[in-house]
Amino acid sequence: MEKMGEGILKASWASVLVNGSPTPEFLCTRGLRQRVPLSPFLFVIAMEGLSCLIKKAVRSGAFKGLQCGVGGPLLSHLLYADDAIIIGEWNRANAQNLKRLLRCFSLVSGLKVNQTKCQIFGTEVGEVELGEVASDLGCKVGKVPFIYLGLHVGVNMNRINAWGPIIEVFKKKAIFVES
Repeated sequence: MEKMGEGILKASWASVLVNGSPTPEFLCTRGLRQRVPLSPFLFVIAMEGLSCLIKKAVRSGAFKGLQCGVGGPLLSHLLYADDAIIIGEWNRANAQNLKRLLRCFSLVSGLKVNQTKCQIFGTEVGEVELGEVASDLGCKVGKVPFIYLGLHVGVNMNRINAWGPIIEVFKKKAIFVES
């Protein structure tokens, strides 16, 4: 997601507490620039809106997440700061509904998906079909394993060499002590 847009602040009224007393209300007419201290907090609020939108789409059946095992949780999305992983069943209808959902979110919030960072992954899906859906969504085809928040996803963690990069991070932070 990119810029904080008009939808969140423009047409809103606000008041500020100064020494515990509210100022007169004023009309918000501009968004926030990046690196303004308030921006991350407003972005988290916006991501909460995206989360609620995805949950509602899942409840209504418009978007189908993935059931983790028998009786396990239903996963549809993971959000961390400005990163989002959206998880769903592999079919064209689900992909199209995801595209519509993100478009609605963009119109409401003023935030836009950063297409250069978006990737789609598929398991047990042919490369041609994966490429077609990626093209429909306007994103790239991702390859497994990949790194998310510094962790390798899709790596067999039962292998000792898979832990090498993680151990290196700890060594660089001087947290790891060899015995």
